[in-house]
Amino acid sequence: MAKTDRGWTESNIVKLLTMTSGLAVAGLLFLGLGFCVTAISEYRIAEPEPSITIDAPEFPVKVSELNRVSSVDFHVHNRAKQALQVIGLAQCCGVNSRFWLKQSVPFEVPSGDSDLSCNLEVFSRAAFENELRLFVNDNGLREVRLTISSE
Repeated sequence: MAKTDRGWTESNIVKLLTMTSGLAVAGLLFLGLGFCVTAISEYRIAEPEPSITIDAPEFPVKVSELNRVSSVDFHVHNRAKQALQVIGLAQCCGVNSRFWLKQSVPFEVPSGDSDLSCNLEVFSRAAFENELRLFVNDNGLREVRLTISSE
């Protein structure tokens, strides 16, 4: 092996050049990736509008009788060309009332207009507010909230 004036061998010089060029390529890739991420974040694709909407998702109720289960219907519009599936549900009971969906999950919301039936039971004349959250498979998982409260 030939040595240079400073004691370097050809194999050491080749190793040094290989490492230097590898670092240069990695640096250029990192800069290019950073540029792409910046460009993409500025031009995001808009998500499609939800297919399901609810008339009056916040529903005030005047309580006439205590400790009686009442039916409450929410009018649903499904603009999709096919039925959409409700795949999950979060419902809660308050101190003064409980509010729950009549149907069990999973179920389908047909295309077009339909009603979603819920039950409400109020235990006292004190103010209340309960919320139901439906998780719908609509171009990905979407959350639809239904709120019921005392007038």
